[in-house]
Amino acid sequence: MSGNKCVTPITEEDLLKLRKFWQAMSNAMPSSFFELGTAKIDYLTVAYNRYNDSLFQDSVLERKIANAVMGLEALFLKSTEVQELVYRLNLRTAKLLGSLGYDPREVKEMVSDAYRVRNIFAHGGHLGYKEKRKIESKYKDAKKLL
Repeated sequence: MSGNKCVTPITEEDLLKLRKFWQAMSNAMPSSFFELGTAKIDYLTVAYNRYNDSLFQDSVLERKIANAVMGLEALFLKSTEVQELVYRLNLRTAKLLGSLGYDPREVKEMVSDAYRVRNIFAHGGHLGYKEKRKIESKYKDAKKLL
């Protein structure tokens, strides 16, 4: 016992499952996700790095949301696409998450809101009082949008 939490030891069966899981994941995961100094940069690595930055970088909320949206852009937009980006991103994200049981309309709305924050930040701005209040009234806390 450690404090009030019960600590369960890892069993041999757990080790076998963990080894099997890691073997499957290491074959599926790009080496650029876990090897330092990897020169390979592709859309998956960019998306993964942006996702990590959005969660773990100690930064302002706007930068975190911008990084999350840029991760989605790396996954769902082609580098040659320059028009109707938010429309394409909304549609593709909603299609994928809709197939996983999320409401596609809600996904589109959230992506649009996050994209608006990304644009504000990318163009040198920050969320003003009205915009922040609008997000907070919609999501209860701006961090929920992130």
